Amino acid sequence: METEKIISDTAARCAGSPIAVYGGEQFFASLSRAAEGTGIALSRGEGCAAIVEEGEECPPELPCIVVPPHEGDLAREQFAGMLKDLLFAFPVAAIDVVVPGWVRSLPADNSAVSELVERVLSRSREVKSMSDCAALASALEGCEGWEGECALDLSLSDGRATLRANIRDGAFFDLLSETAGEDIADEGALMSFAVSAAQARREYSRIRGAFESARATGYGIVPPDDGEMKLEKPEVIRRGGGTGVKLKAAAPSYHIIRVDVDGEVSPILGQTDGGAGGLPAAGEDMDEMWNANIFGRTLRDVVKENLAGRAGGMQEEVRSKLRRAITRIVNEGKGGVICILL
Repeated sequence: METEKIISDTAARCAGSPIAVYGGEQFFASLSRAAEGTGIALSRGEGCAAIVEEGEECPPELPCIVVPPHEGDLAREQFAGMLKDLLFAFPVAAIDVVVPGWVRSLPADNSAVSELVERVLSRSREVKSMSDCAALASALEGCEGWEGECALDLSLSDGRATLRANIRDGAFFDLLSETAGEDIADEGALMSFAVSAAQARREYSRIRGAFESARATGYGIVPPDDGEMKLEKPEVIRRGGGTGVKLKAAAPSYHIIRVDVDGEVSPILGQTDGGAGGLPAAGEDMDEMWNANIFGRTLRDVVKENLAGRAGGMQEEVRSKLRRAITRIVNEGKGGVICILL
């Protein structure tokens, strides 16, 4: 059964291309008789791989095995043994890593995901042929988030190696806490977090469209919600010869305005004839300049503090007037606005 599987895998890997044979006529004839009825073609010229008789040189560009001279008939099992060695000489086509389903939901910068990717990439640089894949099984040894032993499956028919990685015991709540940004030590804490997260998600889903609109156009509106409506008693009205009903309700809506805040700071870094206090020279990396430290803070932090101060600098009275003005515009349908800044 194994013999037939090896022959089948070889035929699939070669995909119709012949295997080149380098050696004497008797060597080629012996292999040709063994290959009859297998669906595997042998060639004296080019091929996808090579079987080389001892004393001949291996072509450097092809997967290759060297075998002892053979003049008599080869048993099918002997021929399959050669093919198996040849399959392990083929290059690796792909390395697949299988992890528990919930791990795939973690962000790419999660510590366990980063650790896994780094280890597999590092070890994969040593893997060239299928025979090198055994090194992958120990790729996760010494990892904090993963078990050291991994199951390794090789598909010789297409050159794929599959590494099955298992998260270490007890790591679920550690990774959950890291992702959530708060301590979730057990199932009770998980349920409490899920309840609060579900509530936050419902609230955000209501205002999400308004935020996206404010980012894109500068203005977003959260329409009134049924749960916040205050309904007054319907009032019967008579006009002329007709009768009607006056319906009145009130509900808050939320108007989100994008305000582009400008900020500028000019800290004194040294004497006029001196340098810029150890800052990177102009023209160097922009991130390096903004992350330079002065007075115990980075330039980025200094400007951020300035912007935050301006953003929250509107007086309470001005905020109240602005809210009343927008309320009148909405309720009275007035389109004209005159703004005087003092």
